[in-house]
Amino acid sequence: MTLEPITKSKQHDPFEAFIGCSDTILSLIDTVREVARTDSTVLITGEGGTGKGLMARTIHAASDRSGKPFVTANCVVHSRALLHSELFGEDRDQGSSDGGVKRGRFELASGGTLFLDEIGDIFPETQMLLLRILEERTFERVGGGTTLAADVRLIAAANRDLQLDIAEGAFRSELYYRLNVIPVRMPPLRERRDDVPLLANHFLARYVGRHGKPVDTIDPAAMELMTAYSWPGNVRELETVVERSVVLSRSKEIVPDDLPQALQQPGRGPAIPGRGTLLEIEAVRITEALSEAEGNKKLAARKLGIHRSTLYKKIEKLGLNR
Repeated sequence: MTLEPITKSKQHDPFEAFIGCSDTILSLIDTVREVARTDSTVLITGEGGTGKGLMARTIHAASDRSGKPFVTANCVVHSRALLHSELFGEDRDQGSSDGGVKRGRFELASGGTLFLDEIGDIFPETQMLLLRILEERTFERVGGGTTLAADVRLIAAANRDLQLDIAEGAFRSELYYRLNVIPVRMPPLRERRDDVPLLANHFLARYVGRHGKPVDTIDPAAMELMTAYSWPGNVRELETVVERSVVLSRSKEIVPDDLPQALQQPGRGPAIPGRGTLLEIEAVRITEALSEAEGNKKLAARKLGIHRSTLYKKIEKLGLNR
């Protein structure tokens, strides 16, 4: 859980956290500036690593609620009872050490912003409770009968298309429309390639200072490779690559040899007969996700940001179940 009062300074522009000069990112920032001034519910969508959490914090910091708490709740919880206790709190036995009350995220965020991350993974019963809260602006703790005011601005985030989940019966359309009052789509890095040099140099300065390395620039050839790369992991992957390159560099500049093989040989990957490059990349990502999840397809689908039924179809299409 994250509980952060974020104050709004007249001298500081919260949107400076977004590095870039592309039309894509500048247009997004202009739109979100207007969104931040309202109290409307926001649904942020985008691939993993595009900055959805940063955007949620920025909206809060630029809002009239900035002096109140910013609370994060990750909806990827394996127990429905645990999720409900974390979100709504719990009235316990009076003899318990905490006085019989556990405050949930909605109470902790009172007056501020509650950020519901990975909203697509919440249980159907939780979806019904959230829908009621959005409609009535009240809730009850688990095991309690007292009605409490939900004085929070809700911002939700999803790394997949919730409309596909609606079509598959995994997400309630009524909740989607309540959340999607202000849709904010975070663009993947491949759609804002002009921003790669600025971002790369930003991360370079950060990690040179952190690791005490004498690296002060990125070689033009290395930057060209970085700009051409598709960045399936988006800004998060770029940050990781820059840090790795800083650590491994043996000179004052990052050169192509300091970059991972995937960047040095763009468009190449494990050979899969009869498949195009995009399918090769997709097959590799699915295989890696399955490996990391130890074969658990539900967990692998979550890592990939897709519904489990979609993963099954892709596995069949790519012949990965042989």
